[in-house]
Amino acid sequence: MTAKALQVAVLDDYQNAARDFGPWPELAGSADVTFFTDHVTGAAALGERLAPFDAIVATRERTRFPREVLERLPRLRLLVSTSMGIEQRGHRAVPQQVHVIDADADRSLAEESVCRQRE
Repeated sequence: MTAKALQVAVLDDYQNAARDFGPWPELAGSADVTFFTDHVTGAAALGERLAPFDAIVATRERTRFPREVLERLPRLRLLVSTSMGIEQRGHRAVPQQVHVIDADADRSLAEESVCRQRE
């Protein structure tokens, strides 16, 4: 049985630069990474966009993850935040099965967690 590739979303990459700054090539074959250069607002629209993803990398502080958004993400297992503290993203609303990492606090932990999610 072949394992299904981890679905990773990289949000708010409006400069289209994130693909040059990460260990994305190391995930080849284990993860499909989708880069979003636009910003989506509203819980319904954000939930619809992100529902198919197992991991989300929020590269800007624009996207919020309140409970009403997180409840629409049944596959989510990893939320990596950059550019701000996790508490401001609604950390208390995060379901137990979701690992939350503040990449500004520990970038190596963020990279390791993305790799571990594909196992």
